[in-house]
Amino acid sequence: AAEERLKKKLSFFYGPQFYAQHSARIKVVAGEMEKPLLGLKEDIYKTLAGQIDTIVNPAANVKHYGLEAEYKGNTIGVQELVNLAKTGSAKRIHHVSTAGVSFGQGYVFSEYDRVQTIPEISNTIYLQSKLDAENIIFKAIEEGVEATVYRVGNLVFNNKTGKFQENTENSAFYMLLRSFINLGIVPDMHHKFYDFSFINTTAEAIVKFARQKCLINDVFHVYSTHYYSLHDLYHMVIKPNFPEVQLVSIDDFPQIILQKYEDP
Repeated sequence: AAEERLKKKLSFFYGPQFYAQHSARIKVVAGEMEKPLLGLKEDIYKTLAGQIDTIVNPAANVKHYGLEAEYKGNTIGVQELVNLAKTGSAKRIHHVSTAGVSFGQGYVFSEYDRVQTIPEISNTIYLQSKLDAENIIFKAIEEGVEATVYRVGNLVFNNKTGKFQENTENSAFYMLLRSFINLGIVPDMHHKFYDFSFINTTAEAIVKFARQKCLINDVFHVYSTHYYSLHDLYHMVIKPNFPEVQLVSIDDFPQIILQKYEDP
């Protein structure tokens, strides 16, 4: 079942022949990150612990809204990977986090910044779980584990193929755009907040960093530095495809929302 899931996912992104072309380099091991020993039998776990030298962890529940229990894997799973890194042969962890851990901090948040909490006004269970995962990695580094953290931005489609995640309903950015389209209005906000970090270029950057053996125990911010406002997104994305959607002032926006709520 695990191998079939991987085949389907790779086929969606890279075509039906990708898995067969690279199968000699792929070994699928079915486990569960939230369980002790990653849900593996002890003999399989020990074999992996003695053979692998690199752990790449982009895995996470990335739904931005949900119940606290849904995000335990974001932290428990990372601790289990740290345990694996400490077992058997030496291993380096490459952990993918989010630039969202900087939200609401009130200052220029650099690669050298470490925090324990995100201000309540900006926080979600998802963001706190990603911050907690980072701190598990930082603690492991203090204990001698080699690891690198990559804080990525607003991940969007592959800019070469147009492919994006299958479950776009779990993307907060896409949910936001869909909401405005369904409402038929967009608030005319000029604060440049949104970046477009294409998934393929972000992945390529992470791989390039990961291949540099001299880059140890660092944090890298891997995202586009070009930011866009809702005003920009309306003219770039929404208006050309949904001309019926109107741009309204930020003062009028809540009143229109209220009217639509009272008279849907």
